[in-house]
Amino acid sequence: MNLYEKMKDAPYDVDLSALWDKLGIIREKDTDRFVDSAPLAATRVAITFGTASPPNAALDPPRPAATIAGRTAARSWR
Repeated sequence: MNLYEKMKDAPYDVDLSALWDKLGIIREKDTDRFVDSAPLAATRVAITFGTASPPNAALDPPRPAATIAGRTAARSWR
């Protein structure tokens, strides 16, 4: 709501490329890679998985890769 209130009457351009970098979404050829050391990586994980930390591959069954802004991202927690 805060962002809506800020932008509703005075929209401005957003640097999506910089936002993707801060979220840890890196474009590589035909796929995207998640980088967990990015400043907003925890936010991306929470958006993608609904939790503050990535799933434990040993305990959780594999899930499909996430789709963000129409692009599918490969998951790698290493």
